[in-house]
Amino acid sequence: MLSVPLGPVILIFIGLNIVISVLYSMHLKRIFLLKNISIAYCFMATILFGSIISDVEIEPLAGYYMLMAFLAGLGYEIMIDIPDMEGDRACGISTLACCVSPPCCRNGILCPIFGGFSSGSIALFCANTRGSLL
Repeated sequence: MLSVPLGPVILIFIGLNIVISVLYSMHLKRIFLLKNISIAYCFMATILFGSIISDVEIEPLAGYYMLMAFLAGLGYEIMIDIPDMEGDRACGISTLACCVSPPCCRNGILCPIFGGFSSGSIALFCANTRGSLL
């Protein structure tokens, strides 16, 4: 109710996040990689929320931070599944760590995340300078 004065975009965003939270609690946490993606979205959603509160247009820097938050959240979620492998197997929850070995899972996640951080930083730097260094 408190979000109604903020406008319809914020109201829809909050409603969508409530639906995602309920779906996660009921079903998504048992679906392979979808549980990790939904939690990684929550990492990103805080930045997105702050961005759309101030302006409906999302600036490139905010988009970069959202991408990095999503990648960091996804990596964190997949890595946190490694110690829970035995419990996840017992409960019938399929995780990446259960499907492949923990070292393969760890290395397979960390390399793309660090690659995403570095390539994203270079791309953002190039887009923001636009020849001003010449």
